[in-house]
Amino acid sequence: MPGGPDRGAGAPSGAGRPDVSSPAAGWYPVPDGAGTAWWTGRAWSDGSQDRPAPSADSSTRPALAVSAEPSHLSDDDVTGAVNRPARAAFLLGIAALVVNPFLLTGIAGVVAACIGLQRASLMGQHGFAPVGRLQAVVGLCLAVLGTVVSVAFKNSMF
Repeated sequence: MPGGPDRGAGAPSGAGRPDVSSPAAGWYPVPDGAGTAWWTGRAWSDGSQDRPAPSADSSTRPALAVSAEPSHLSDDDVTGAVNRPARAAFLLGIAALVVNPFLLTGIAGVVAACIGLQRASLMGQHGFAPVGRLQAVVGLCLAVLGTVVSVAFKNSMF
């Protein structure tokens, strides 16, 4: 995609050059006024949103808000469809069922699952498939189950 917040002038000022900050990741208006497009902070993604058609009373309604806030999504998360925290939660959940010393594996699995679910939610909010949601949920369930089993086992031992 051609790009930058201007979308017609290539990348935003500073993009592609090391040491120069580019505009924050966010939705930026398309020059033809047809909608918005997602800028990852380094490049344009394929995601876009259509702007609603103006109504008769558009003078009293606020304009479409375009969020330029950072979303904590890296280019890999958006373009590569990878949710590493969700994958880590799944693996930690399995490990929590097998080995859970001092409950650390279970706690790490719960934390990774929460981060993975948040990342999947952000992807969904920005027009992409919420990759890793199922992995994060299963990882969360396994981590909690592993922690409960570990606590029950340790309580029965003492």
